[in-house]
Amino acid sequence: MPLVVLPDGREHRADDPAAAQVLSTLLDRPLHLRRQSSVPHHRRRLRSRDARAA
Repeated sequence: MPLVVLPDGREHRADDPAAAQVLSTLLDRPLHLRRQSSVPHHRRRLRSRDARAA
């Protein structure tokens, strides 16, 4: 599960409802965290970066 790390060092698991609330307050707008869609964006980006490094 992804971990949300705030600038002040607090950490919240992405599936923790408190994470969305804290981010909403920090950004001064409603925010909802949800599971990623069927496209694993972060994995694709990591593979691309790893390929460039090789």
